[in-house]
Amino acid sequence: MAASSPAPEISMLFLNTTETAVGSRKLGSEAPPSSLPWTPTKLRQFGRFSCQACANPGSAFGLENLMGSEDNVPPGIRSRSQQLSDSLHSVMQFAASKARAGTGVPSGRMMFDGLEYWYIASGGYGKVFGFEIGNRPYVIKIRTRLPKTAQISHDEYLAEKRVLELLNNGPEHPNLLLGVQFCEKLNEAFPPRIGITVFKHHPGTLSNVRSIICHDDRIATRLYAAVIREIASGLNHLHSLKIIHKDIKPENILVSFPGHCIIADYGACEIKENLNPFYHPSSDNIHSYGGIVSEQFCPPEIMQLASNGSYVYDEASDWWSLGVTIYSLITGETWSRETARLFREALDPHRQQCMREAMFRYVCPADICGLVMKMCETDPKERIKDIVPVTGMLINESGGIISDSDAPFMWVGTYPDHELAWNERYGSKQE
Repeated sequence: MAASSPAPEISMLFLNTTETAVGSRKLGSEAPPSSLPWTPTKLRQFGRFSCQACANPGSAFGLENLMGSEDNVPPGIRSRSQQLSDSLHSVMQFAASKARAGTGVPSGRMMFDGLEYWYIASGGYGKVFGFEIGNRPYVIKIRTRLPKTAQISHDEYLAEKRVLELLNNGPEHPNLLLGVQFCEKLNEAFPPRIGITVFKHHPGTLSNVRSIICHDDRIATRLYAAVIREIASGLNHLHSLKIIHKDIKPENILVSFPGHCIIADYGACEIKENLNPFYHPSSDNIHSYGGIVSEQFCPPEIMQLASNGSYVYDEASDWWSLGVTIYSLITGETWSRETARLFREALDPHRQQCMREAMFRYVCPADICGLVMKMCETDPKERIKDIVPVTGMLINESGGIISDSDAPFMWVGTYPDHELAWNERYGSKQE
């Protein structure tokens, strides 16, 4: 659906940049505006400050960094990052006008500043659209929270913003999704909340993958171990930054064009830092009041309310979710969506035996079954944490080698009409 008429001017649209990497770095004689109304000029200025910051090695992550360097841009011609910055302003205006009218951004196709956006998916987070610039595909996630639901205990806008700041200010991890976020602050003059996040496009998720049909245990072991290894490596990096993901599931594990696994969706994340009111330093865990996220992948301890009515999360919660994600990948099965039944199933003394038998029915190698079981221990203290070295050992013992250039998946066909498949040559030794 195209935007046929310009959206009304927004006088009280705010982007909170007071804590961003861009706002904290010296970019020359002029500093980016902060704590001021973001007029069209200021939003474009923000995009250009992002570009300036990324011109220096090791500096903040912005649109130019996301899209790659642009050499020899002719005078008077907008760079890709400037074009996208201008287009994002128009998208923000359009989304804000829809929020003011009490509706969300419609599905379909939209055109802003020469960029076409096409609808991909919807969820509790809002809507995702795809676009191309410089022959490269990207996605934009648009969140519009209407006034009735603007006040929530867990603010996924600020959660994702803070996580992206932490990730973008450090070395890039190959199994974590990076992005640039624009998000307005909640205020009385403009009650709806608008959040826009730009990511590189990765064409698939683990939910698009079926279990391995292969009677060679060595190949199946290498492939399953490689998937677990990549996701665990990404989780290790998040945990090293004191970030609990809280929503590991097949839909949130993207598969890139080269065939690697990439963790996405940081809206449910919690950070173990004093700035977070839900962090309890004495117990070094998170006491969340925002409800259960993705019940089918939550560990049993989350199903039990703490004495103060909160849900207690720590790193072990993510390892359980990873275990159930791999179980779902192997068997195509998930837990019940009904919470009470789910809790009974998770604590059932026969649960592990049933899970093991289900995986064996899908010809899953015994070593992979054992690793999944260790991730899905009922007692969070018993769950395995050193997963990356274990998967490396499994790959080596099954006759494979680990190479960063090798990926567990491959795409068959031509984009966008291609299909995701297992790369059965993963880890094979070249004679």
